[in-house]
Amino acid sequence: GQQRAVLKCATERPYNLTFLSDGKTLITTGSGDNMARIWDVATGQLRAFFNVGPITCLALSSDGKTLITCSGDFLNPFTESEDNSIRIWDVSTGQQQALLKGHTRPISYLTLSNDSKTLITSSWDDTVRIWDVATGQQRSLLNVGPISCLTLSRDGKSLFTGSGNFINPFTE
Repeated sequence: GQQRAVLKCATERPYNLTFLSDGKTLITTGSGDNMARIWDVATGQLRAFFNVGPITCLALSSDGKTLITCSGDFLNPFTESEDNSIRIWDVSTGQQQALLKGHTRPISYLTLSNDSKTLITSSWDDTVRIWDVATGQQRSLLNVGPISCLTLSRDGKSLFTGSGNFINPFTE
């Protein structure tokens, strides 16, 4: 491939990238300045930006209208922090729509169901939490121990986590 453009973030490297469903819009976070940036990929132009705080991971709804960010202090993951939260944002306005709290350590992974109604997060607190995106309510809590990754099946009925040299399936 050929490099088309360089998108200038901030003073530090970006840690998270995700495309909107249109395939033409890129969202970046984690450049040390707590900003989410929305880019037009074809032109390389910055279209919008808003302050989302320090981000450990992110997801975008299937319709591209909602951004979900997770925060926490990875430099001190074993100390309790006041902000190991999940925030739900309106992409068009940059306004926070909801704040979800429950994890006591940094959030390490998240996945969003295909219909964008269910959010699953894991944390250094050794839990997996299942959330209802519309209400912001926690639906389930799984005490799973440390995990290295997670994913949700396409039909949303099976959750898989990776831990050590094992894959752990969970079903409804």
